[in-house]
Amino acid sequence: MSIVQGWRADLSDQRIDDLRLLVSEVFTNALEHACGAYAVCVEQTEERIRVEVTDAATDLPAMRNGDLDAESGRGIFLVSVLADAWGIRPIDAGKVVWFELHLGGEESRQSAGAKTVHG
Repeated sequence: MSIVQGWRADLSDQRIDDLRLLVSEVFTNALEHACGAYAVCVEQTEERIRVEVTDAATDLPAMRNGDLDAESGRGIFLVSVLADAWGIRPIDAGKVVWFELHLGGEESRQSAGAKTVHG
């Protein structure tokens, strides 16, 4: 996160916390379920920050109806609620799970609404 803060991205403290949580969720998912190598790519444009986690597992993550007290099973749900856009893209060697946060503060997220985009 220090890299993103060094970019001087226009994110509120709350959105920085959201970014931390989202990176943790998608990265942890790759660590727990991937069978092989994984990679994380973070990109910033004038409008957004995009995070992609690539892993070698071919199984696609799915939203679960998990128990609120469970220790796992809510990652994709959290991504769907907190990210401005997100998706899963199958590739030959596994998959890419990605999400985006729009820059411009809290109001950009509320006006854009959280959307799910696959691919």
